[in-house]
Amino acid sequence: MHAAVSGQLIIADRVTDNYEARAHCIQNVRNVVHIRTFPSVTLFYLWAKVLFFGMNQGVVWIKVYDDDQGIVWEKRCEGLVNKRVSPVPAGIDMAFQPRFVVHGEGLFHFVMTDEEGQTIAHYPLYIARQEIS
Repeated sequence: MHAAVSGQLIIADRVTDNYEARAHCIQNVRNVVHIRTFPSVTLFYLWAKVLFFGMNQGVVWIKVYDDDQGIVWEKRCEGLVNKRVSPVPAGIDMAFQPRFVVHGEGLFHFVMTDEEGQTIAHYPLYIARQEIS
């Protein structure tokens, strides 16, 4: 097997680190996030898992694209180093609170790419107006 990087992405209401258990607690995974007014700043967590195959370190990009394919948020995750002990698969888990302005309802694409720009994870999220009753 040649050296490669793989990834996973999840959007949730909250992601917390449990350092003692060496785990993340992910609460309320979302496919839709409701916002009361537009424009508004996003309020959710992004959990990312990066797996290394045939290597122990790597670099990935995470970008968020709006309906018009414009980049509204991006992060270069460099210096990612495996700290797991064999036989656990090499990798690292991370959590972020990406902040960007949303001007209206639409489908947003969270995309993780490797150093060559190849997509290794994708998570679509619909942002909708919350109906006020």
